Amino acid sequence: MWLWNAGVTKTSFLKKAVLRFQVYDLLNQNIGINRGTRQNYIQNSEYKVLRRFCQFSFTYSINCFAEKNIATPRQRDNNIQIIGPPRGRGM
Repeated sequence: MWLWNAGVTKTSFLKKAVLRFQVYDLLNQNIGINRGTRQNYIQNSEYKVLRRFCQFSFTYSINCFAEKNIATPRQRDNNIQIIGPPRGRGM
C-alpha cells in the first residue's frame, strides 16, 4: 500500500508569510484493514482511519529581532540574503 502526500507552498510579503496547501493520502488507499496470519489462524482487523483529506495553512513570522546588516555589492552579486532596512530610505 502506498500513501502519497503532496503539497504546494507560496512565500510572500517579504518572505514573512507562507501559504500552504497539502493533500494527504493522494491515492486514497488508506482503507483501515489489516490481515495477520499465523500457523493456525488468520486475524482480520478493521479500524477507523482518516482517509484522503486536504489542509490549508497560513503562517506569518512576526520576528522583530532580526539582525540588521547592510549588503555590500559583492554580497548582492552572490545572492546572499541580508535582513535589514530597505535601501534608499534614511533612518
